[in-house]
Amino acid sequence: MRIELTGTNIKVSCIEPGLVMTELHKDWEVHPKESMNIHEPLNVDNIVDTIKFIISQPDHVRIPKLMILPKDHNI
Repeated sequence: MRIELTGTNIKVSCIEPGLVMTELHKDWEVHPKESMNIHEPLNVDNIVDTIKFIISQPDHVRIPKLMILPKDHNI
């Protein structure tokens, strides 16, 4: 999509988050923060701040991909 929209005023970004604390894992027997040994996962506000950063860039700036991880996340 990003390539198809090159030259337009539409920006496309892919945010690749690490573990984010949401309700998604509430019923899991072992929470991913335990199995992945992540002491302080990302929170929703971290993702919101990332989106605000991307959309606050000047019109000529494109951020096609951004990975955001908690400190203990191994990749």
